[in-house]
Amino acid sequence: MATAPPWLEIRAPAHVIEHGPRGRGEREAISLAQELHADLLLVDDNAARKAAASLGIAITGTLGVLTRAADGGLIDLRSAVVRVRAVGLFLSDDLVEQTFRSRGERSA
Repeated sequence: MATAPPWLEIRAPAHVIEHGPRGRGEREAISLAQELHADLLLVDDNAARKAAASLGIAITGTLGVLTRAADGGLIDLRSAVVRVRAVGLFLSDDLVEQTFRSRGERSA
C-alpha cells in the first residue's frame, strides 16, 4: 500500500507481553488488543491464537473475516477463498471445508 487510508491508525502497545508466540508482531498485536479491550483480534498464527484466547481475547482469522463479509452480502465466499489462495495466503483445506459445510454449501 503506497498510501495509508485516512481511517488507518498505527499504534504500538504501551507494554508487550513476554510470554506467548515467538513473533514480536503477534505479541504486540495481542498486547494492543488487550490494552484497547478490542472486540476482536485478527490473527492466524496458532501460537498467537492460543495466547490471545488464554487472555480472554476474542479472535478470528482470515477465513472468519471472509465469512463475516459473505454473511453481510459484501463478497462471494467461494471466489474470495480462491483469490486469497491465489496470492499465496494459506487457508487450511479442512477449515475451508468445515466452513462451507456449516453454511450448508458444498466444499470449495
